Amino acid sequence: MSTATDIGDNTESIGYGIVLYNKSTGSFTNGKALYNEYINKTINEDEAYQLLKDILIGKKGNTNYAQPVNQFMLDNKIQLEQHQFDALLDLAYNAGTGWLTLKNNDGTYYFNSLQMIKERIKSGSAFEGEWIGISNATLNGVYGRSENLVERRLDEVNMFLKKNYLKHDLTKTQLDKILDGYGLSHVTI
Repeated sequence: MSTATDIGDNTESIGYGIVLYNKSTGSFTNGKALYNEYINKTINEDEAYQLLKDILIGKKGNTNYAQPVNQFMLDNKIQLEQHQFDALLDLAYNAGTGWLTLKNNDGTYYFNSLQMIKERIKSGSAFEGEWIGISNATLNGVYGRSENLVERRLDEVNMFLKKNYLKHDLTKTQLDKILDGYGLSHVTI
C-alpha cells in the first residue's frame, strides 16, 4: 500500500516515485488533476504499477516518457531491443527527457547519449561510467552523489547491456568500489 509521502526530497510522491507536488517550486509536477486524484488516496501495488505505466505513455500526467525515447531512436536511426528501450525509458522517467533532445552548441547531445548508445550498439564499447555518473541529487538540502541513484543507474545499465531486470541491493562500500572503477566520486548522500 502506498500513500503520497515526502521521502526527504521536498516532493510529495506516490507509488513508484511518481511526483505529485514539488514543494520547492510549488508546482504540480504531473498536473493538478493527478495531484487531486492521488494526494489523499492509498493505492495498492497493482494500482501503483498501472499508474506508472499510464505516466510513462502519457495517459496520465503531463509527460509522455515513451514518445521522446521513440523519437530519439527514429531521428537517429537507432534500433534497440526491448530491454534496451526499457532501460532508456527508465532513465528518461528518472532523469527527465531533456538528455534525449537537448543539444550543445556544437550539435552534440548532452551526456553524449547519442554517441554512447550508437557506440555500445555498434561495437560493444563501454559507456557504463557516463550512465552511472548521472547520479547526483539534492536530498534534505544536501547536493551530492546519491546511493539510491547509483543503484538505479546500475540497474538501468544491467537492463540495457545484460537484459537483467533485477534490482541491485548493494552496500555503500560496494557502490564506492564500483564508482572507483569508473573514476567517479563516491556516494555522499
